[in-house]
Amino acid sequence: MSYDFSTIDSGGFSFENLLGYWESGGTKYLLRKAFGMMLNTFSQSEEPEYAQMVLETSEIILFEMNLGLESVLCCILKNVFDNRSLTSQAIENEFGKPVRTLIEGIHKLEHLDTSKYITNKENFIGLLVTLNDDVRILLIRLAMRLYDTRHVTDYSIEKQKLVIGETRTLYLPIAHRLGLYRIKNELEDRLMRYIYPKTYRQIEEKLWESKTDRDQYTSHFIIPIAERLLENGFDCEIKSRVKSIPSIYRKMIMQKVEFEKVYDLFAIRVILNKTIENEAADCWKIYSLTTDIYSPNPRRLRDWISSPKPNGYESLHTTVIGPGGKWVEVQIRTRRMHRVAEEGYAAHWKYKNADTESDMTDLFSKIREMLEQPARGSLENLISEKKKELYSDDIFVFTPDGDLKKLKRGYTILDLAYEINPVTGSNCTGAIINSKMVPIKYTPVNGTTVKILTSKTQKPNRNWIEIVKSPQNLLRVKQALKIEPYHEPEPIKLPAAAPVETSFPENISRIKAGKEDFVIIDPGIKSLHYQFASCCNPAPGNLIFAFVSVTQGVKIHKSGCANAQQLISRFPYRILEARWK
Repeated sequence: MSYDFSTIDSGGFSFENLLGYWESGGTKYLLRKAFGMMLNTFSQSEEPEYAQMVLETSEIILFEMNLGLESVLCCILKNVFDNRSLTSQAIENEFGKPVRTLIEGIHKLEHLDTSKYITNKENFIGLLVTLNDDVRILLIRLAMRLYDTRHVTDYSIEKQKLVIGETRTLYLPIAHRLGLYRIKNELEDRLMRYIYPKTYRQIEEKLWESKTDRDQYTSHFIIPIAERLLENGFDCEIKSRVKSIPSIYRKMIMQKVEFEKVYDLFAIRVILNKTIENEAADCWKIYSLTTDIYSPNPRRLRDWISSPKPNGYESLHTTVIGPGGKWVEVQIRTRRMHRVAEEGYAAHWKYKNADTESDMTDLFSKIREMLEQPARGSLENLISEKKKELYSDDIFVFTPDGDLKKLKRGYTILDLAYEINPVTGSNCTGAIINSKMVPIKYTPVNGTTVKILTSKTQKPNRNWIEIVKSPQNLLRVKQALKIEPYHEPEPIKLPAAAPVETSFPENISRIKAGKEDFVIIDPGIKSLHYQFASCCNPAPGNLIFAFVSVTQGVKIHKSGCANAQQLISRFPYRILEARWK
């Protein structure tokens, strides 16, 4: 059957747009063939629905995730495979083995038993990430889930609950950890629209009603900052950003206030252009100039430039008192830092989810590195080259009741039995996996269902010393054999917290009238107020330097000040040149 592909679109993204993404005639031929097979699978009444789903999901795959042709072909042919209109071998023959692998991986993810995902959240997230070798499978599944949330009200009530529940608990955190922020933000927004529709509409209406006043206020707030930065030679973009409705709602809940009482509905971003060297120092100079205009709240300073988050997020956040006594958050960053934060190169999930497992960090980092590749097709090549690097040290297996257990890769059935319960471990005789009995030395595979077999007559023996891999389980076995006493290991103690910068003394030396005229701070900065540090009381003739403090603006110190060495070594980017006129 022949089709007029020019008429097929998903409300803005047409099949012709999809073809236009590639220049190769061979690629366009494969896409036409795959799309034709997909349309042949469904009845005439079903065609528009599936065509829209495929095109909309393909748009996400291409433009949000930077994936390529094989991922789009997987998206088109998945339903053909699900309906058994095309076998795995036929897909491989027509479109290549990678496409077949992607489709089979998606099929595997869709058929996981997620009935207990709420009580096994972190283990399920780990399983979704590590179940398949090719990370594109997870990303394609995430794109499909975004489509589901966009059209969730078209589904049955039962499917709506499943989609919303899984998305909220599993896929939203995954999108966040991968740094796919546009996808994460849209998922979060659509979840709130569905779960709290009345509250969502109320906040949306209030934001619209207050838009004119908010725009006037931010414009009035920005003008003096823009003038001061321009005067000092900084090329910056300054703009306001209204926080998302879910974010505002969280603040209302946490602060226990109504919408009108939320003081930080918006933030001001100062983005410094064309800065490669001395990024941190330039950001602190902008901080100094900004807080010289508006008084800062020292308790609200967040210095994620000198100490970036583990995910790499960099920005300098401060809250200042703006006109009318209103608190305003100001975010200062360079263009590079902004691109990293906005485009997803730094997933800041760790500091927002402190209770999250940390052992998946390296895996998510490697996935993000792949997503950063700018050239088309580079992702597929990088995956094939670094596939082994993506493996986590952990695997996840199901119990017959649907619970998900985490196990180190290479651990045995006997280790798993001990992880379930020490008594179960001591009485373990083997397991059943996929209706097949396996011995206690068997190594389970990621994603399988394992039923542990036990017997009251079973007891540990010396052979078990070679079978268990966990050091803790080895001690348990030896204790049972009376080889050595067993003691539960003490909890691991966390390292001591990094030293926190101490505040400067409260009592500042009084600045003598006219003294400011005798000091020049960084020849490139004009009209910057300062104070003399009471710890060293610099006087004309002393060698001096300026330091940008958090609580008290710019301080002038003697070069030989007892605090100088520590300040210079710990915060070199907050040191400014200073000299007497």
